[in-house]
Amino acid sequence: MTKEREYLQTSNNNLTKERDQLQTSYNTMTKERDQLQTSYNTMTKERDQLQTERDFLNWRLTNLSWQKFESSWYFLSTESKTWKESRKDCLKRGADLVIINSDKEQVRERGRGSGDGCARGKYVQT
Repeated sequence: MTKEREYLQTSNNNLTKERDQLQTSYNTMTKERDQLQTSYNTMTKERDQLQTERDFLNWRLTNLSWQKFESSWYFLSTESKTWKESRKDCLKRGADLVIINSDKEQVRERGRGSGDGCARGKYVQT
């Protein structure tokens, strides 16, 4: 009877240790989950703010005579300038002067003539 009692006591002790380890592991995982949730919430807020800022900047560029074509933005000017003057103007706008050789890429604003044009990442004269 004593051996059986010792066996049961040892089993109980082992199960108690295992339960305590599982509880510790559960507590650790709960903390990690909470930290991940906080991080996720923060990143979601940042993403939403960036999307709002992107939408505002797209709207602003569109309303400042900039037009988007695929991944580039183009500024259309009605002023007639030399290549050097046009390039200088585009550089001030954070763009560069480019030559557009593709009919598909030609950007025109309704009611405006051709004139010079700036493109972000390239500089175009049309």
